[in-house]
Amino acid sequence: MSTHYRVEVNFSLTQGKPKLEKIEINTTSAACTKIPIFEKSVLNHYRIFPNKREMKYYIFCLYRAHPDSRKIPLVIDSGQKDLFKE
Repeated sequence: MSTHYRVEVNFSLTQGKPKLEKIEINTTSAACTKIPIFEKSVLNHYRIFPNKREMKYYIFCLYRAHPDSRKIPLVIDSGQKDLFKE
């Protein structure tokens, strides 16, 4: 089974606008998704990517769409300490 990357994104509403609160990255063997999967609310969703390149691009797009959220640290599971050293 190949390793895929699950990116979970949490937003909050601030003055009626979404604000990026948390980005969490985990490895998984689940199938990849083309669209976000919403959990309990449209403010919390995740996507599963087949490789690091697509995962990094998605995170880049999130930061670009929400520039005030760049200071949010990524939460990475324990097996990915060297994830961004490429």
